[in-house]
Amino acid sequence: MTSFKAMWSLTRADHAIALFVGVLIGAVIVAPSLDLIPKLALVLAALSPALQWMGVTSANDLWDYETDKANRRTDRPLVTGQATKATASTTAFVTITLSVVTAWLASHLTGNYLILLVASLYGILGVLYSYRIKAWPLAGNAVVALGMALPYPYGNLVVSQSIAGAALAAAGAAFCFGIGRELIKSIMDAQGDKKTGRKTLPILVGTKASSALAVVFMAAAIVFLLMPFFALTKYEGDYVFLAIAIVAAILALKIIFDTALLRNYRQNRHMTLFASFIALIAFLAGALV
Repeated sequence: MTSFKAMWSLTRADHAIALFVGVLIGAVIVAPSLDLIPKLALVLAALSPALQWMGVTSANDLWDYETDKANRRTDRPLVTGQATKATASTTAFVTITLSVVTAWLASHLTGNYLILLVASLYGILGVLYSYRIKAWPLAGNAVVALGMALPYPYGNLVVSQSIAGAALAAAGAAFCFGIGRELIKSIMDAQGDKKTGRKTLPILVGTKASSALAVVFMAAAIVFLLMPFFALTKYEGDYVFLAIAIVAAILALKIIFDTALLRNYRQNRHMTLFASFIALIAFLAGALV
Protein backbone atom coordinates (compact mmCIF):
# COMPACT_ATOMS: atom_id res chain seq x y z
CA MET A 1 0.00 0.00 0.00
CA THR A 2 1.32 3.44 -0.96
CA SER A 3 2.27 5.52 2.08
CA PHE A 4 0.84 8.94 2.89
CA LYS A 5 4.27 10.48 2.33
CA ALA A 6 4.55 8.91 -1.12
CA MET A 7 1.05 10.09 -2.10
CA TRP A 8 1.88 13.58 -0.85
CA SER A 9 4.96 13.61 -3.06
CA LEU A 10 3.19 12.05 -6.05
CA THR A 11 0.39 14.62 -6.04
CA ARG A 12 2.58 17.57 -4.91
CA ALA A 13 -0.08 18.17 -2.26
CA ASP A 14 1.70 21.25 -0.89
CA HIS A 15 1.31 22.96 -4.26
CA ALA A 16 -2.31 21.80 -4.46
CA ILE A 17 -2.98 23.43 -1.11
CA ALA A 18 -1.32 26.62 -2.35
CA LEU A 19 -3.63 26.62 -5.39
CA PHE A 20 -6.66 26.12 -3.14
CA VAL A 21 -5.62 29.06 -0.98
CA GLY A 22 -4.82 31.13 -4.07
CA VAL A 23 -8.40 30.79 -5.34
CA LEU A 24 -9.75 31.85 -1.94
CA ILE A 25 -7.48 34.88 -2.01
CA GLY A 26 -8.48 35.67 -5.59
CA ALA A 27 -12.07 36.05 -4.39
CA VAL A 28 -11.16 37.97 -1.24
CA ILE A 29 -9.00 40.60 -2.96
CA VAL A 30 -11.77 41.62 -5.35
CA ALA A 31 -14.91 41.22 -3.20
CA PRO A 32 -16.35 44.51 -1.87
CA SER A 33 -17.16 42.63 1.35
CA LEU A 34 -16.47 39.15 2.71
CA ASP A 35 -20.19 38.78 3.32
CA LEU A 36 -20.81 38.95 -0.43
CA ILE A 37 -18.65 35.90 -1.18
CA PRO A 38 -20.68 32.68 -1.76
CA LYS A 39 -18.73 30.48 0.65
CA LEU A 40 -19.74 26.99 -0.55
CA ALA A 41 -19.30 27.90 -4.21
CA LEU A 42 -15.87 29.35 -3.46
CA VAL A 43 -14.70 26.22 -1.63
CA LEU A 44 -15.91 24.01 -4.48
CA ALA A 45 -14.28 26.28 -7.06
CA ALA A 46 -11.02 26.23 -5.09
CA LEU A 47 -11.04 22.43 -4.91
CA SER A 48 -11.09 22.16 -8.70
CA PRO A 49 -7.57 23.46 -9.54
CA ALA A 50 -6.16 21.76 -6.43
CA LEU A 51 -7.54 18.40 -7.59
CA GLN A 52 -6.44 19.11 -11.16
CA TRP A 53 -2.90 19.75 -9.98
CA MET A 54 -2.85 16.47 -8.07
CA GLY A 55 -4.06 14.60 -11.14
CA VAL A 56 -1.80 16.31 -13.64
CA THR A 57 1.33 15.85 -11.51
CA SER A 58 0.51 12.17 -11.06
CA ALA A 59 0.17 11.81 -14.84
CA ASN A 60 3.34 13.84 -15.29
CA ASP A 61 5.33 11.42 -13.14
CA LEU A 62 4.07 8.56 -15.30
CA TRP A 63 5.10 10.17 -18.57
CA ASP A 64 8.30 11.62 -17.07
CA TYR A 65 9.49 8.39 -15.48
CA GLU A 66 12.53 7.83 -17.72
CA THR A 67 13.66 11.46 -17.49
CA ASP A 68 13.30 11.47 -13.72
CA LYS A 69 15.41 8.31 -13.58
CA ALA A 70 18.06 9.96 -15.75
CA ASN A 71 18.02 13.03 -13.50
CA ARG A 72 18.21 10.76 -10.43
CA ARG A 73 15.11 12.35 -8.96
CA THR A 74 14.97 10.49 -5.68
CA ASP A 75 12.21 12.86 -4.60
CA ARG A 76 9.87 11.16 -7.09
CA PRO A 77 8.04 8.15 -5.57
CA LEU A 78 7.81 6.26 -8.88
CA VAL A 79 11.57 6.43 -9.28
CA THR A 80 12.19 5.16 -5.74
CA GLY A 81 9.46 2.52 -5.95
CA GLN A 82 7.44 4.05 -3.10
CA ALA A 83 4.46 4.34 -5.47
CA THR A 84 3.42 2.23 -8.44
CA LYS A 85 2.44 3.31 -11.93
CA ALA A 86 -1.03 1.86 -11.30
CA THR A 87 -1.42 4.12 -8.27
CA ALA A 88 -0.33 7.13 -10.29
CA SER A 89 -2.75 6.44 -13.16
CA THR A 90 -5.69 5.82 -10.80
CA THR A 91 -4.91 8.97 -8.83
CA ALA A 92 -4.74 11.01 -12.02
CA PHE A 93 -8.10 9.73 -13.29
CA VAL A 94 -9.97 10.16 -9.99
CA THR A 95 -8.66 13.62 -9.11
CA ILE A 96 -9.11 15.10 -12.59
CA THR A 97 -12.67 13.75 -12.74
CA LEU A 98 -13.45 15.23 -9.33
CA SER A 99 -11.98 18.56 -10.41
CA VAL A 100 -14.54 18.79 -13.22
CA VAL A 101 -17.38 17.86 -10.86
CA THR A 102 -16.45 20.50 -8.28
CA ALA A 103 -16.07 23.18 -10.98
CA TRP A 104 -19.51 22.29 -12.34
CA LEU A 105 -21.08 22.52 -8.87
CA ALA A 106 -19.44 25.93 -8.29
CA SER A 107 -20.71 27.14 -11.66
CA HIS A 108 -24.22 25.87 -10.90
CA LEU A 109 -24.31 27.59 -7.50
CA THR A 110 -23.10 30.95 -8.84
CA GLY A 111 -24.75 30.80 -12.26
CA ASN A 112 -21.36 31.64 -13.78
CA TYR A 113 -20.31 28.83 -16.10
CA LEU A 114 -17.06 30.59 -16.92
CA ILE A 115 -15.81 28.81 -13.80
CA LEU A 116 -16.41 25.41 -15.40
CA LEU A 117 -15.05 26.57 -18.76
CA VAL A 118 -11.79 27.92 -17.31
CA ALA A 119 -11.30 24.86 -15.10
CA SER A 120 -11.95 22.47 -17.99
CA LEU A 121 -9.68 24.29 -20.44
CA TYR A 122 -6.82 24.42 -17.98
CA GLY A 123 -7.35 20.77 -17.08
CA ILE A 124 -7.02 19.84 -20.77
CA LEU A 125 -3.96 22.08 -21.08
CA GLY A 126 -2.44 20.45 -18.00
CA VAL A 127 -2.83 16.95 -19.45
CA LEU A 128 -1.40 18.11 -22.79
CA TYR A 129 1.48 19.67 -20.88
CA SER A 130 2.35 16.39 -19.17
CA TYR A 131 2.04 14.45 -22.42
CA ARG A 132 3.65 16.82 -24.91
CA ILE A 133 3.93 20.56 -24.18
CA LYS A 134 6.53 20.24 -21.42
CA ALA A 135 9.03 19.18 -24.10
CA TRP A 136 8.55 22.45 -25.99
CA PRO A 137 11.09 25.17 -25.16
CA LEU A 138 9.60 27.92 -22.98
CA ALA A 139 5.99 26.84 -23.75
CA GLY A 140 6.17 24.13 -21.10
CA ASN A 141 7.56 26.62 -18.59
CA ALA A 142 4.75 29.05 -19.44
CA VAL A 143 2.01 26.45 -18.82
CA VAL A 144 3.33 25.72 -15.33
CA ALA A 145 3.59 29.45 -14.61
CA LEU A 146 0.03 29.92 -15.86
CA GLY A 147 -1.06 27.35 -13.29
CA MET A 148 0.46 29.53 -10.57
CA ALA A 149 -1.26 32.66 -11.91
CA LEU A 150 -4.71 31.31 -12.73
CA PRO A 151 -6.10 30.96 -9.16
CA TYR A 152 -6.45 34.71 -8.73
CA PRO A 153 -8.66 35.58 -11.74
CA TYR A 154 -10.33 32.18 -11.29
CA GLY A 155 -11.29 33.04 -7.70
CA ASN A 156 -12.41 36.43 -8.99
CA LEU A 157 -15.01 34.64 -11.17
CA VAL A 158 -16.77 33.28 -8.09
CA VAL A 159 -17.51 36.86 -7.06
CA SER A 160 -17.87 38.60 -10.42
CA GLN A 161 -17.86 37.81 -14.15
CA SER A 162 -15.53 40.76 -14.81
CA ILE A 163 -11.87 40.44 -13.85
CA ALA A 164 -10.63 43.11 -11.45
CA GLY A 165 -7.28 44.85 -11.71
CA ALA A 166 -6.13 43.42 -8.37
CA ALA A 167 -6.65 39.86 -9.62
CA LEU A 168 -4.73 40.64 -12.82
CA ALA A 169 -1.84 42.21 -10.91
CA ALA A 170 -1.61 39.22 -8.55
CA ALA A 171 -1.79 36.86 -11.52
CA GLY A 172 0.88 38.81 -13.41
CA ALA A 173 3.27 38.67 -10.45
CA ALA A 174 2.60 34.96 -9.91
CA PHE A 175 3.10 34.17 -13.61
CA CYS A 176 6.43 36.00 -13.78
CA PHE A 177 7.68 34.43 -10.55
CA GLY A 178 6.53 31.06 -11.88
CA ILE A 179 8.18 31.23 -15.28
CA GLY A 180 11.39 32.54 -13.71
CA ARG A 181 11.37 29.58 -11.33
CA GLU A 182 10.66 27.12 -14.15
CA LEU A 183 13.54 28.48 -16.22
CA ILE A 184 15.86 28.04 -13.24
CA LYS A 185 14.58 24.47 -12.85
CA SER A 186 15.22 23.81 -16.57
CA ILE A 187 18.79 25.00 -16.15
CA MET A 188 19.22 22.64 -13.20
CA ASP A 189 17.76 19.70 -15.16
CA ALA A 190 19.58 20.39 -18.43
CA GLN A 191 22.07 17.55 -18.10
CA GLY A 192 19.42 14.87 -17.53
CA ASP A 193 17.09 16.38 -20.14
CA LYS A 194 19.88 16.21 -22.72
CA LYS A 195 20.36 12.50 -22.03
CA THR A 196 16.69 11.82 -22.79
CA GLY A 197 16.73 13.90 -25.99
CA ARG A 198 14.70 16.85 -24.75
CA LYS A 199 15.17 20.29 -26.27
CA THR A 200 14.57 22.64 -23.37
CA LEU A 201 15.52 26.30 -23.61
CA PRO A 202 18.83 25.96 -21.69
CA ILE A 203 19.84 23.12 -24.03
CA LEU A 204 18.99 25.18 -27.12
CA VAL A 205 20.31 28.62 -26.16
CA GLY A 206 22.59 27.90 -23.20
CA THR A 207 22.67 28.69 -19.50
CA LYS A 208 23.59 32.35 -19.83
CA ALA A 209 20.72 33.26 -22.17
CA SER A 210 18.21 31.24 -20.13
CA SER A 211 19.42 32.91 -16.93
CA ALA A 212 19.07 36.32 -18.55
CA LEU A 213 15.47 35.53 -19.51
CA ALA A 214 14.74 34.34 -15.96
CA VAL A 215 16.09 37.66 -14.69
CA VAL A 216 13.76 39.57 -17.05
CA PHE A 217 10.71 37.71 -15.75
CA MET A 218 11.74 38.17 -12.12
CA ALA A 219 12.10 41.91 -12.74
CA ALA A 220 8.64 41.95 -14.34
CA ALA A 221 7.29 40.19 -11.23
CA ILE A 222 8.52 43.11 -9.12
CA VAL A 223 6.71 45.56 -11.42
CA PHE A 224 3.42 43.65 -11.16
CA LEU A 225 3.88 43.35 -7.41
CA LEU A 226 4.43 47.05 -6.69
CA MET A 227 2.13 48.46 -9.37
CA PRO A 228 -1.15 48.23 -7.34
CA PHE A 229 0.18 50.69 -4.75
CA PHE A 230 0.47 53.33 -7.47
CA ALA A 231 -2.25 52.38 -9.96
CA LEU A 232 -5.14 50.53 -8.31
CA THR A 233 -7.70 52.31 -6.13
CA LYS A 234 -8.06 49.29 -3.83
CA TYR A 235 -4.33 49.35 -2.94
CA GLU A 236 -3.34 52.94 -3.68
CA GLY A 237 -1.66 54.46 -0.65
CA ASP A 238 -1.96 51.17 1.28
CA TYR A 239 1.28 51.04 3.26
CA VAL A 240 0.51 47.66 4.80
CA PHE A 241 0.40 46.21 1.29
CA LEU A 242 3.52 48.13 0.26
CA ALA A 243 5.59 47.03 3.26
CA ILE A 244 4.92 43.34 2.66
CA ALA A 245 5.30 43.71 -1.12
CA ILE A 246 8.73 45.28 -0.61
CA VAL A 247 9.85 42.19 1.33
CA ALA A 248 8.88 40.02 -1.65
CA ALA A 249 10.60 42.48 -4.01
CA ILE A 250 13.84 42.31 -1.98
CA LEU A 251 13.79 38.50 -2.21
CA ALA A 252 13.22 38.81 -5.97
CA LEU A 253 16.19 41.18 -6.26
CA LYS A 254 18.38 38.63 -4.45
CA ILE A 255 17.24 35.95 -6.94
CA ILE A 256 17.92 38.32 -9.85
CA PHE A 257 21.42 39.09 -8.57
CA ASP A 258 22.38 35.43 -8.06
CA THR A 259 20.81 34.24 -11.31
CA ALA A 260 22.57 36.98 -13.28
CA LEU A 261 25.84 35.71 -11.82
CA LEU A 262 24.92 32.12 -12.78
CA ARG A 263 24.98 30.81 -9.21
CA ASN A 264 22.80 29.39 -6.42
CA TYR A 265 20.19 27.98 -8.82
CA ARG A 266 18.79 25.46 -6.33
CA GLN A 267 18.50 28.07 -3.60
CA ASN A 268 16.98 30.56 -6.05
CA ARG A 269 14.35 28.05 -7.13
CA HIS A 270 13.17 27.56 -3.54
CA MET A 271 13.41 31.26 -2.75
CA THR A 272 11.15 32.07 -5.70
CA LEU A 273 8.34 30.06 -4.12
CA PHE A 274 8.88 31.90 -0.85
CA ALA A 275 8.82 35.28 -2.61
CA SER A 276 5.58 34.28 -4.36
CA PHE A 277 4.07 33.38 -0.99
CA ILE A 278 5.05 36.74 0.52
CA ALA A 279 3.53 38.50 -2.51
CA LEU A 280 0.31 36.58 -1.97
CA ILE A 281 0.25 37.69 1.68
CA ALA A 282 0.74 41.29 0.54
CA PHE A 283 -2.34 41.20 -1.69
CA LEU A 284 -4.40 39.52 1.03
CA ALA A 285 -3.31 41.89 3.78
CA GLY A 286 -3.93 44.90 1.56
CA ALA A 287 -7.48 43.71 0.89
CA LEU A 288 -8.33 42.94 4.51
CA VAL A 289 -6.55 45.63 6.53
